[in-house]
Amino acid sequence: MTSSYLKKYFERDRQRIYEHTNFKSNTKTDVIIEIKEKSLNPIDPFKELMLMDWKDEYSVEVNEIDEQHKKIFLLINDLYNAIQEMNTKEKLKEILENLIDYAIYHFNTEEKYFDKFKFELTSEHKQEHNQFKKKISDMNEKINNNEIQISFELIDFLEDWIIDHVTDSDQKYKNCLKKNGLK
Repeated sequence: MTSSYLKKYFERDRQRIYEHTNFKSNTKTDVIIEIKEKSLNPIDPFKELMLMDWKDEYSVEVNEIDEQHKKIFLLINDLYNAIQEMNTKEKLKEILENLIDYAIYHFNTEEKYFDKFKFELTSEHKQEHNQFKKKISDMNEKINNNEIQISFELIDFLEDWIIDHVTDSDQKYKNCLKKNGLK
């Protein structure tokens, strides 16, 4: 893992903590110490951090699919927070398995509508889904075989993939689904 990669996460987290507190610190350790010493709220502020926030621009204007996208965002955030909290490997694997299962469920929902409404880009979109499933399955197998660890690189992949997919590929089917009466 490169130091610039770690710095990206450290800086983002430091800024988010700073925005939610009145603490002025230069290091993550200082922030943790100050929060523990000064906070009247017993909740760990790191648990409150969201790696990914839902934005209206991600919407495909179909409630069922938007809600599924939001759930995927939450599962990625859960995995991110579990890594930060240094949860057990078993807990991380459980969260990752839930994320994979839910993503497949979501893909099946989209693909059901593609087939039903004869979406013109069905094969390309299904191919993206299949590529994601293969990549994440390969990563999960390596994790289960102790070849790699669940890490921020995995989070970075998931974050980049879902944002790119929702803001580009999924926007292409929005009119088809709306034209066929989905809201």
